[in-house]
Amino acid sequence: MRRRLGISWGIAVLALALAPTAGALRFTLRAPASGSIVIAEVKGKATGRKPVRLKLLNRRALGRTIVASATWRARRGSDFDGLVVLLNPRGGPAVPQRAAFGSRAIVAIRTQAIISGLAPLLRPTADNARGTARRSVCANNLGRFVLRVRQYHDNAPAGISASTFLRQACAVAMDETIPEAPQFWSRFGLPFCGFYVHRWGSAGNEFQFNGSCNRALEELDVQPPTALTAAACIRFSRSDCAVQPRNVAFTFLSPPPAPYAELSGARVRVTRQATLSNGWLGLAQPSSGNPFGFRFDPTPGRPRFAF
Repeated sequence: MRRRLGISWGIAVLALALAPTAGALRFTLRAPASGSIVIAEVKGKATGRKPVRLKLLNRRALGRTIVASATWRARRGSDFDGLVVLLNPRGGPAVPQRAAFGSRAIVAIRTQAIISGLAPLLRPTADNARGTARRSVCANNLGRFVLRVRQYHDNAPAGISASTFLRQACAVAMDETIPEAPQFWSRFGLPFCGFYVHRWGSAGNEFQFNGSCNRALEELDVQPPTALTAAACIRFSRSDCAVQPRNVAFTFLSPPPAPYAELSGARVRVTRQATLSNGWLGLAQPSSGNPFGFRFDPTPGRPRFAF
């Protein structure tokens, strides 16, 4: 990469602080900084059989931060699961260190996994532990959103349901591209690229890329999975490409592609046959603003997870 990587959204390490008062339990989550998101799963036990409703206790203190949650009960017993998403749009004000929640129905609560970050960090090797956590928190639970309780804690974005908000947040946390994702994240001032990678031809060593970003691009860098080495490239329309073993840089000619412009036809050839994987990494270099990283989705038209 020819530029220093600037990750647009920070990764936060979160923890639940529990209050042991039975019947009216409170807990807190670290609030996101401007332009970032946190996603947390809560698990516990609750009284009765009614759906668990989480209550945000310090809504005013969180400013423009958007908070949504989903909870669902086990088929038997008193166990419940829940997902909480907090998004502080780009340019949002500083917020307190923690967002406080409570519920009179909860008698015990704990965390199974906590994740955050809309843009995966670009690293030479995949973080398997983080990937497993994403699937545990989001993929295993998305199918339940439609049938279970969804709620905004005020400050809901106009025209976006809580279930859509939660699905988009989980999709991007799992490097999954779903329809209208670039437009969705643009509403919050956050840069986003939704790109697919798929095999091209019969030789088994060439891969094609297509998708769009919500920022005008000056350059798009493509990094092959760790075990592969780039050997050649076919450029996008109105672009040049330069190959290095670990990076292929596509530089767009003036004028650069406009936001949401569909980019297709670019290919990267590697030195040997390879299977399709989600190990392909991208770095978007916008015409203005900081670079941001993403993963190429290897399943165009068919989500890997049950959305």
